[in-house]
Amino acid sequence: MGISIKHIKENRKDFTEFYTKNFSKYFSPYITLISVRLGITPNALTCIMWLIGILAACTFLYENIYISVIGGILLLTINILDTSDGEVARITGQTSDFGEALDKIAHLTTNIVLIYFIALSLSNFYESWIPIHLSICLILFICADEMIKELFLSQKLKKDMSSSKMDISYNKSSKAEFIVHISAGCVGLYHILPLLMFIDWSLDIGRLSQSIYLSYFLIVNTLKFIVRFSSVRKKLS
Repeated sequence: MGISIKHIKENRKDFTEFYTKNFSKYFSPYITLISVRLGITPNALTCIMWLIGILAACTFLYENIYISVIGGILLLTINILDTSDGEVARITGQTSDFGEALDKIAHLTTNIVLIYFIALSLSNFYESWIPIHLSICLILFICADEMIKELFLSQKLKKDMSSSKMDISYNKSSKAEFIVHISAGCVGLYHILPLLMFIDWSLDIGRLSQSIYLSYFLIVNTLKFIVRFSSVRKKLS
């Protein structure tokens, strides 16, 4: 297939997600080009993203600066590959409901493993079980929030085929909600955590900034679930 980087950029959709629009889209066309030329399917690319996410999570089990650097790079790669698999699907005409479902499964399971392994790392560092217990709570809230979004969409589509999960997403005109969206979403986690790892290492402060951020992440996601549950309950009543 005769495509170029320019062709990929001109024929992809407009991105609205913050990190995709400001970071990942600048790298994804190169992976897209290589994937199309090698015949790598969108679903195969999603599986590669899935594997890289699990490997990134595993790096948190090691107390080694070099492995941590690799882990940080892998975390940043997750969203680049996620952007690229969509580009490949559209360029090659291989979009499918299965591909969309696979993407959701890959993200959710990656997020679960990543959060749990980070908690294991913090538990070993602080010699406490508290991070593990908190991570289980966080995982439950994230899974419940995803289930609520899917439930809302499935129920609304029975009545209105134009409905989307954006109907219960954040208000883009609100700066406060925008900050919460980019700082306490799982895509934000992939991008913010490598920076905090570097800060902790460069300032020699143990895991302080990571611990503060993950505590914030837990609190905000708990509140997001409560607000979303209330919103869905009203809209489906």
